[in-house]
Amino acid sequence: MRKATKFFHTLGSIAMMGALLAIWLTWKAVPDKSDAVLLSQYYLQAELVSRWMLLPGMITMIVSGLISMIVGPGFYNAGWAWAKMAMGLSVFEGTLLTLQGPAQQAGDLARAFLMDPETADALRGVGGPNEMAAMIIFGVCAVATGCGIWRPRFGPPPKPSASGTS
Repeated sequence: MRKATKFFHTLGSIAMMGALLAIWLTWKAVPDKSDAVLLSQYYLQAELVSRWMLLPGMITMIVSGLISMIVGPGFYNAGWAWAKMAMGLSVFEGTLLTLQGPAQQAGDLARAFLMDPETADALRGVGGPNEMAAMIIFGVCAVATGCGIWRPRFGPPPKPSASGTS
């Protein structure tokens, strides 16, 4: 069970961080943010990445992490595991509020623009997924990954054993 949850946690992390980079790099590649056609293409691509890569990766990462916390009694008193859980919950909320929701709204407006080019002003008015938020969330994911790899000690130092080495 531990190996399966670790595998899915790693897989979800890779998918999520890859999706965050894809959203950010695609936004940086749009040469003219006032060009409604290019903007609609970016918004449609960001929506697809968000729907099929970011959201499933995030859900896989968080659910497998929570399952690991439940089935692994060694995680109960590990400060790094609780820090990772707190970062995971902030990633969940930040992703939904700043990336997933705006990407879905922008994708809907982009489809409306492709059907009726007169809606270009509405398309330019929407912010779409926030590229700075994508990088902040990416950074939080990187710190959480670091906590999982190096497992730093948080809290008081361990008490010496009473086995009698004096």
